[in-house]
Amino acid sequence: MKELTLREIQLMGLEILKDVHRFCVENGIKYSLLDGSMLGAVRHQGFIPWDDDVDVIMPRPDYERFCRTYQSDSYRLKYRGNDKSCTIAFARVYDDKRTVMKTKLPWCTGDVGVWIDIFPADGALDDIGQHRRYYTKNRQYWLKSCRSREWEYVPYQYFKTIPLMSNFKNYVRTWMCKFGVTHYYIRQMIKRGRAIPFGSTHYWTQMMCMGDNSQEHNRMETFAECSLMPFEDTQVYVMNGYDEVLRGKFNDYMQLPPVEKRVGNGSSYIHFYWKA
Repeated sequence: MKELTLREIQLMGLEILKDVHRFCVENGIKYSLLDGSMLGAVRHQGFIPWDDDVDVIMPRPDYERFCRTYQSDSYRLKYRGNDKSCTIAFARVYDDKRTVMKTKLPWCTGDVGVWIDIFPADGALDDIGQHRRYYTKNRQYWLKSCRSREWEYVPYQYFKTIPLMSNFKNYVRTWMCKFGVTHYYIRQMIKRGRAIPFGSTHYWTQMMCMGDNSQEHNRMETFAECSLMPFEDTQVYVMNGYDEVLRGKFNDYMQLPPVEKRVGNGSSYIHFYWKA
């Protein structure tokens, strides 16, 4: 099998995004690009040249309706509601006809190919101090879920290289993960996200994937309306308050980062290949 190039991954993600956009428009589901994808739309009118994924966000009610009802002739959706093997707290729409992922650290069972991420937007506590404490607790669950997922898939041969007592402790930890510790953390994240309904406060946040610990605390007005914006060869929705949201996350977001930081989010342990 031939491995996909960065541009091929982008173009496959773009096709999935177009399909998600089609479904959302037809069914009145609100969405916006998020994070690097939103920045790409604003600054590059498409992908950030070195970015390798697509991020979409929906208010939690729209997200849950999308997950229950999404249908496509070309792509599939996975989230914990339809696949309990998922070790992520959000959804992914993926291709499984033309591409396949190879990894030592899977996020679900079964074959999946190139995907785009679909995140729920949840309410955030109005008091910034309370929000930070709440967000930090959820991030701790997220970090523990990532760590336990790694332990679940560590080859047992690794343990032969470390002392006997550590070997035993790590063996026990690995089997604890296999029997559901990772899924416990994921369930807690989702439960805490749903506990503050979107629109019940004056702020919203994204707490289901928190790699950069930005502790997002966005005014509800920023996501009140969305407008079409050029993205590659199509148009997709971006929240009207994108400037405030991007400045809160990236500061002077129109300034290109140093050359050494122009790298994608792709991991060395995830590779995509064209199916034969």
